[in-house]
Amino acid sequence: MLTEVLQFKSEAVPPIESTVAEAERERLEIQIAEEELKLRGYSLSASRAERLPSIDFVADYGQSGSTPAQSSVPTRNVGVRMNVPLFNMATKGRIDAAQSRRRQAELQLNDARMQVEEDVRLSLQTISTVAQQVKAAQQTVALADRELQMARDRFTAGIADNLEVINAQASLANARVAEIAALAQYKAAQINLAAALGSIESFKW
Repeated sequence: MLTEVLQFKSEAVPPIESTVAEAERERLEIQIAEEELKLRGYSLSASRAERLPSIDFVADYGQSGSTPAQSSVPTRNVGVRMNVPLFNMATKGRIDAAQSRRRQAELQLNDARMQVEEDVRLSLQTISTVAQQVKAAQQTVALADRELQMARDRFTAGIADNLEVINAQASLANARVAEIAALAQYKAAQINLAAALGSIESFKW
């Protein structure tokens, strides 16, 4: 039966905070935004480093003498050279541009996190609501089944006609259709939650 394929197992809705945290770890767009922010941070650091002084160690070794035929004396020179970049607009422009790109990456990461949280909240709310609908539909099926059994008993006892049985059968059929629809909605809600968590690949159908 389709109701057996679309199984329903009542489960407690997980806490929103831990669920959002899980989604932020798993969602691909969050991972991409985080890596982009790191990249922009490295680029900004590199641009800022252009303004910093640099130190070079220099060394020289040679021979000193009047002529090549005469005895020469070894010479050695060791020194330290400091380079101090002069302020220029080109460097400032690169730093400003790198800062702007990093800020944009921060905004994109924040937007991605907000979207993920919204997706998770909506998915949890939906699955909770649909679970209640499934329970109500299953209760309706149980009641309709009891009504059908009672109608059959009355018909067998001769205190009711066949029309009551037919009506009870129709009510049970309608209740089962509603149950299947609710189960399908619950399965869809489970899929949406798995997608919101970034774990759709491991979803158990």
